[in-house]
Amino acid sequence: MKNVIIAFVLTFITSFSFSQCVISMEKKEGVYYAPCAVNGLKLNAIIDTNAIDVSVSLSEVDFMIKKNLVKKDADFIVTGKYNVTKDGVAEGTRIIIRKLEIGDKTLYNIEASIVDKLSAPLLLGQNAIKKLGTFSINNTNSTLTINNTTPPPNNQKGSTFTDPRDGKTYRTVEIGNQTWMAENLNCYTTIGSWCYNNNIANCDKYGRLYNEEAAKKSCPKGWHLPSDEEWNTFINYLGGDEGIKLKSTSGWNSDGNGTDVFGFTALPGGYRGFTDIHFNYIGDYGFWWSSTESSTIGAWSRYISNDHSEVYRIGSDNKNGFSVRCIRN
Repeated sequence: MKNVIIAFVLTFITSFSFSQCVISMEKKEGVYYAPCAVNGLKLNAIIDTNAIDVSVSLSEVDFMIKKNLVKKDADFIVTGKYNVTKDGVAEGTRIIIRKLEIGDKTLYNIEASIVDKLSAPLLLGQNAIKKLGTFSINNTNSTLTINNTTPPPNNQKGSTFTDPRDGKTYRTVEIGNQTWMAENLNCYTTIGSWCYNNNIANCDKYGRLYNEEAAKKSCPKGWHLPSDEEWNTFINYLGGDEGIKLKSTSGWNSDGNGTDVFGFTALPGGYRGFTDIHFNYIGDYGFWWSSTESSTIGAWSRYISNDHSEVYRIGSDNKNGFSVRCIRN
């Protein structure tokens, strides 16, 4: 099949009637142009069906660093001979693109290689293209059609699970190919877990807060603490405004409630800080651990706030107290 290269620069038309996104493109010298955005920055991208990896231009990364759209201490993967230098970024260093928007599709935490000489700021290979869904190109009318692989939210299946350790019953929900607990875990541990403000009523409502070590051991048999990659798969499945879709329909301060269309029912359980040993932000924020380390003293986590529509990924000190959502093995 003929190799397809698409550089994103134009206006798009979206349609949900048949679970498709149709992008109208401009064709110049055999290359199609349409828009995308990286970490909120509008730029041009190339989709190359012959490429595997994702690449971003060195000059674009330097620009995003200056605009604080990329953070040196959080968004770079330093391996082998490539690294982040005091004067800039070395070619070949791998970067985490926190948010990539194309048409009505939004991808999160995409790894990319930094390349010095690139004909556009961004190149997307097969791995990224597949995450958008199945697609086709109509050369006659210059359109790109992306099939929406996310079924309507009301197609999710729910059930319950009873934890044999303490007899507590949790709602569960199937979202995509994953089965999640639809409630924060509330299993007592002698070390490394707390009720917010040490009030058991908060445990009953929001679940317990666990440090990373306790969180990794907290899920019952047949379940586990989700990895960073499992969180990425989950978030990418949801599409845009994922924070709104996951938040409960009540309980968030300042009218920051969500639609809970997938039945995940994310609650603003706050967190326990390790520096001041205080409990903070109940009603405003919810924080959840992953099982993947972000550093020697921390792990990747996700959080949702009452005043934003997204789910954010951050590296957090392993002594913090966050909520736990278990995922089925």
